[in-house]
Amino acid sequence: MAVNKNFVVKNGLEVKSNLLVADTSLDSVGIGTSFIKEKLHVMGGIGATTLFVGGIGTVHVATGNTARYENLNVTGLGTIATLSSNSINVVSLNASGIVTANKYFGDGSTLTGVSVGVRTEGAVLGYGVTFLDFRGAGVSTAFFNTNVGIATVFFQGGGSGGSVSISSDAPSNPNNGDLWYSIDFGRTFVYYDEVELGVGSTSVWVDASPFNNGGQFISAFGGTAHGAIGYTAGTASSTSIFFTGDPDTGVFQPSSNQVSISAGGVGVATFNPGGFFVGGATTISSDLSVAGNLNVTGDLVYDEERGANILVSGVATATGLNVLGISSVKDLNVVGVATIATLNATTVTPQNLTLQTGVTTNATNTNLTVTGITTIVDSKTQTGVTTNLTATNLTVTGITTLASATVTATSLTAATGVTTNATNTLLKVTGVSTFASAATFSDDVTFTGANYNVTWDKSVDDLIFGDNAKAAFGAASDLTIYHDSSHSFISDQGTGSLKVLSSDFQVNNAANAENMITASEDGAAALYYNGTSRIQTTNTGTNVTGVHVDDGATHDGDVTFTGANYNVVWDKSADELVFLDNAQAHFGTGGDLKIYHDASNSYIQHDGTGNLIIYGSGETLATFADDGAVSLYHNNSVRLVTSSTGVFVRGGADNAYLILTDTSGNYCAQIVGYDAGSAGTGGRLVIADADGDTILDMRNGGGNIFCKNSLRLDVDDLKIELGGSQDLQLYHDGSNSYIDNNTGTLNILSATNISMWVNNDEQCIKAIANGAVELYHNNIKTFYTASDGIVVQGPDGGAAQIILASDENTHDTDKFKFQVDDGGPLYVRNKYSGSWETNIMCAGNGAVELYHNNIKTFETFANGIVVRGPEGGDGEVQIYADEGDDNADLWRIKADTSGTFGIDSYASGSWANKVSVSSAGAVTATSFVGDGSQLTGLAAGGGEFNTSISEYATYAVTTSMAAAFTSNASGSHRTIIHSVRVTNISSSEVTVSGELYGTSVHRNFAYLIPVPAGSSVELLKKPKVLGASQTVELQCSANNALEATVSAERQENTDLNGSSIDLTSTSVTDLLTLSAAAVFESILLANDDGTNDVKATVQWTNGSNTRQAYLAYEMVIPAASSVELLERPLAMPSGHKIRVTANAADRLVATAAYKVAS
Repeated sequence: MAVNKNFVVKNGLEVKSNLLVADTSLDSVGIGTSFIKEKLHVMGGIGATTLFVGGIGTVHVATGNTARYENLNVTGLGTIATLSSNSINVVSLNASGIVTANKYFGDGSTLTGVSVGVRTEGAVLGYGVTFLDFRGAGVSTAFFNTNVGIATVFFQGGGSGGSVSISSDAPSNPNNGDLWYSIDFGRTFVYYDEVELGVGSTSVWVDASPFNNGGQFISAFGGTAHGAIGYTAGTASSTSIFFTGDPDTGVFQPSSNQVSISAGGVGVATFNPGGFFVGGATTISSDLSVAGNLNVTGDLVYDEERGANILVSGVATATGLNVLGISSVKDLNVVGVATIATLNATTVTPQNLTLQTGVTTNATNTNLTVTGITTIVDSKTQTGVTTNLTATNLTVTGITTLASATVTATSLTAATGVTTNATNTLLKVTGVSTFASAATFSDDVTFTGANYNVTWDKSVDDLIFGDNAKAAFGAASDLTIYHDSSHSFISDQGTGSLKVLSSDFQVNNAANAENMITASEDGAAALYYNGTSRIQTTNTGTNVTGVHVDDGATHDGDVTFTGANYNVVWDKSADELVFLDNAQAHFGTGGDLKIYHDASNSYIQHDGTGNLIIYGSGETLATFADDGAVSLYHNNSVRLVTSSTGVFVRGGADNAYLILTDTSGNYCAQIVGYDAGSAGTGGRLVIADADGDTILDMRNGGGNIFCKNSLRLDVDDLKIELGGSQDLQLYHDGSNSYIDNNTGTLNILSATNISMWVNNDEQCIKAIANGAVELYHNNIKTFYTASDGIVVQGPDGGAAQIILASDENTHDTDKFKFQVDDGGPLYVRNKYSGSWETNIMCAGNGAVELYHNNIKTFETFANGIVVRGPEGGDGEVQIYADEGDDNADLWRIKADTSGTFGIDSYASGSWANKVSVSSAGAVTATSFVGDGSQLTGLAAGGGEFNTSISEYATYAVTTSMAAAFTSNASGSHRTIIHSVRVTNISSSEVTVSGELYGTSVHRNFAYLIPVPAGSSVELLKKPKVLGASQTVELQCSANNALEATVSAERQENTDLNGSSIDLTSTSVTDLLTLSAAAVFESILLANDDGTNDVKATVQWTNGSNTRQAYLAYEMVIPAASSVELLERPLAMPSGHKIRVTANAADRLVATAAYKVAS
């Protein structure tokens, strides 16, 4: 299958099983593997016509694999694991950079820059040799093994002498005393063999130059370090490692697991597993950066020289900052948040004390300015301070924390923080203040919140929480206590339980005159009613005073009352008797009153005698009569009653009032109804405003309505109804306005014209007396009536169109339009695809065009009609006789892209060519009738339409696979099976399967093909070839259901052949190899699995299995079906193959029919 599309896959892709894997999470591609380790990871061989390696590249060939490169270009550094004729076949190798390989074979005479090799034992001097090979007796002799590798020199002594090796890897099988210089490490090693010396069991390479490489001491290869240089522990005055002429300065070991550095006989620094310790003063000339915490256990002391600049960035905490004897501190800079626990100053005259976003004092310390976040836990002023904390002005801006402060200030001001008056009698904090130690307030204190306040009232010794101000406890305010102006709350919404701890707990009334709840430690808990205990706990259960509870009806937990369909549950945890959906609470002997919920609504249902009455305190509030009225009372008098016709509002003796108020009870309007006999009104309804002034007065006597001002209905959906049956209604529903006529005709009468406008400036409709009716769009007339019909017109210079939309214009597929362009033709268009497509075009000169899928397929012209096919497609005209209700009535005339004209019939259920005429004038037909005496070139046989098709058989198909036809037994004959047709003579659908060849080979050409009742199916689309005594076998799902006919042609021609394979694995398999050029008439792919699909790939290859073309690529053959691959004959040369692959074993059968050249 070929798909001419671009595909974008964003979330990964796998083709077949690990054939091609694209992993978007790794941004990599794998071929033959899903374990991707590189950008392109290929598992298996790589065949490349042209391979370019740019930069540093490595080419590795696994054992047993072969890689072939037509051109291998290495631009930069390249490493090739093995380059030989049996592993990599390189037609052309171009390396413009450096090529590195494990081995080189072949002629190296053209290599340059390679040392000349000399061999003393029969070797010939040549080029490309990279070894020195001196052999012979004696200590000075050398030996080189050519398999060691490139750039390796190996000197081997004779007799008892040692050897010297210069290489990357340590020499194998060394002897004690051998020397090895590692070109990778640039160091010399001596082989120390305790076994050879008879002193131990260790054999290792020992570093012979411990101090020649950046201070590296001793190392060993191949085993435990041995022969390390040992030193005594030493002392501070006599170090183990020292400088020449200065033995008391160096490194020594004061004790186990410690290393110390001595200077002048004194240990100044010690290293141990606990860290690094320095004794004495330490001077750091540049910046000191500490990634973690800097902990100073003692005092941190600065003198004038070294304390000139102190810069702290970030968050710093100093437990004690002592400045002793300093006459001047030039700059103290703190950037960020600084917390100083104790600031003690002895004889301090600060020239400039600055926090860049913190504290600033001037030279005389008259002003102290704090900007930002500052915390002073304890502020002390010791003797000798030039200016104490008695400040003329103290300004605090931002958040300030005073742990303990005694302030005497003439003026203490914080711009957005703290303010005191001149006498310091009042301290006001606007921002956030934190008191780390005790703070005393001598008067009332108000804590002002965003919405609610808390006040310490000194006069009553109360901390008063205003309405909605909460006392919150817990890190997340888990427990809160507050009053919301109506009720008091203790709210626990955090983790854990709300516990009230007391050995004797009581809840009393507000006057503390009677108990409500009591509980004693290790004793009873009781609930009271009006001072009398009603429920008491005991050591065995609970007692209820006044009601006897039998033990069998007392439950300390949840209780479920299970009904036939619905349940009632006592939920102990919620203290609720829960009536589940549809479970009812009944009251009355006959269950006259029921209360329940049915999962959707709640019900209070009265089914008994009498009425449902709601009582208040000694008076009736409401009554509900079954099939009768609902009455609402006021002061035991009925004021509102429902009836079968509406609602009655009952007032006093002469009138009844309906008063409308706002939510505060203020009058908004009054509706007053007067008795017909009162004041001679004859019945009267008055609507008055809040002050009682009449707005609308409707009297029964005259049938008139008197309106004080304009009649205005301000409520949406309120209607003005006219007519005896409210036939005409005027109203607005909040979005639109309506004139609704329910009876007769709505007549709008005008002596002249009638117009409808929008916003008084845009005309919509105009009806002209004795003339046209006009419709407008955007104030432009687009439709009007005329004496001879209607006219649709477009705007000036624009098209006119009529759009027809069905189904309320909800889908594009429902839309058609007629369109006439300015000066152009008439179009009929549809919007089925989402955009307008042309169906019909009528030109002004009389031409008519018909379109299909927006492509012109039919047009008229002066001499007739033209039928067109799409670009690259066939053109055809189908002709149906007798309304096309039978297949035999269907014919078509077709011209295909090859230039062939044909006449096809649909009589067989699919289009079959009956007559074709090529561009050269050749005529082909399924049969010719009449005088053929003038025809030439007719053969005696071999065609599908000649009389050589004389072999036939009829067969009643059974439920067993059995022969329906057997070919001729002569080995010099071939039989062409042209038709295998089955007819279902039963009343039910059956299935049929078919096999070719018989004897020991059975190949399905059809499998479980359905044959509907009363129908026939041709099982062959293309001819098949049988050899001597081979069979066509058939099997049906039911006996006596199918009758089969087989038509065949016997030829004495061994060039006709058939071949078939049953793919029992997923490996690529040869269907056939041609011994001569051949023409294929049929390649049939059949799936003999009744449940699962199979994917088939068919290749045309040469004799070396190099693909020439795919005939099918992963074509899906559905379960129990077959596909004829060829529509036209296929020619192939001698020696070529047909190869087939299936993605699943034991599902696919491939069968070919062909003729080879004799």
